[in-house]
Amino acid sequence: PTLEHLRKSFPQDAFRTRVLAVPALNQAIEQGSLDFFMANAGVYAYQASAGRARDLASRQSRHSTSPSESTSAVIIVRADRQDLQSIADLKGRAVAVRQEADSLPWLIIQGEIHRAGFNEEKFWRAVKQTGFEYPDVMDHVASGESDAGILPACELEEQSGIRQAAAEFRVIGEQA
Repeated sequence: PTLEHLRKSFPQDAFRTRVLAVPALNQAIEQGSLDFFMANAGVYAYQASAGRARDLASRQSRHSTSPSESTSAVIIVRADRQDLQSIADLKGRAVAVRQEADSLPWLIIQGEIHRAGFNEEKFWRAVKQTGFEYPDVMDHVASGESDAGILPACELEEQSGIRQAAAEFRVIGEQA
């Protein structure tokens, strides 16, 4: 519906569309070969944090009050890891994540790493992709196999009721 509306509203302009996987989309944005793009919140947050995108419009879920606050991610570490207090402390460490590339939590956190002044492409020593399998992200962090884990914020909240997540983990760089 959006492109149909644009084509009707601007008949003098040609709107050509391409469907790109997230890695190809990120590359096209970085190369400046697109006039505009439509993507999920994670891609937008990552590109905006690098100064390569600004929002023109947002789609909002009927379950949220603000599209800019509908998607969030956290970096967790074991509560007893006092050596890990900030994003800077995580440089060169191992991280567990469900998946890279098109994962909203991954892209959001990579954007935060970039905004903190680091090269997000070379930040982590190792990235363990767990998929949706067990052991999961929290298990990798709890066991010490990974120093940190990246999760959707809502998953940490949900897990707090199932396991002792509140006592077992801490969030790095928590923002309201």
